[in-house]
Amino acid sequence: MAPALSRVCAFSIAGGCAGILVAGLGYALINGSWYPNASELLDNPWGVATLVEVYIGFVFVGAWIVCRERHFGRASLWVALLFLLGNLVAALYILLALHRCGGDMTRFWLGFSLKTLDSALRR
Repeated sequence: MAPALSRVCAFSIAGGCAGILVAGLGYALINGSWYPNASELLDNPWGVATLVEVYIGFVFVGAWIVCRERHFGRASLWVALLFLLGNLVAALYILLALHRCGGDMTRFWLGFSLKTLDSALRR
């Protein structure tokens, strides 16, 4: 797949997922209440397993963000928002990273740590 097409595809997927997340969160906020429903979720073994899986995913995405970002404070803010607001933050971060990488998928994955890697390899 051509890099430009790959970038458009990635933008479409991340943007579509962000839209679905906004719709789902909006539905839950309008039609549900967290506290009464949380006890039902935590009483169900599948509910607990789902929460564990989601938060382990947050750890993976958070680690990627910390590795990509130049400033630890900025990375910490993104990770805190990720744990508070969920995958909507991950989708927004991915959209921003796609925009900033300018089509360079190595830069998308490595971010500013790419400069550190380049300088280490040149020594």
